Amino acid sequence: MINYIATVGVYVDDQDAAEKFWTEKVGFEVKKKESMGPNANWLEIGPKDAQSNLVVYPRSMMKN
Repeated sequence: MINYIATVGVYVDDQDAAEKFWTEKVGFEVKKKESMGPNANWLEIGPKDAQSNLVVYPRSMMKN
């Protein structure tokens, strides 16, 4: 049985715009933000004190 989901991947065209939307409009907080290379970050966002978070990936990292 699944008790909780740690992260869910979401692919976006613009990580900066997505970060702004999730933090300013939805009220989530940035849990982790680390560089993954040029123009890409590991961006983990979620509700305060939640166990489940979104990992917002740049769509450009997906080849297909």
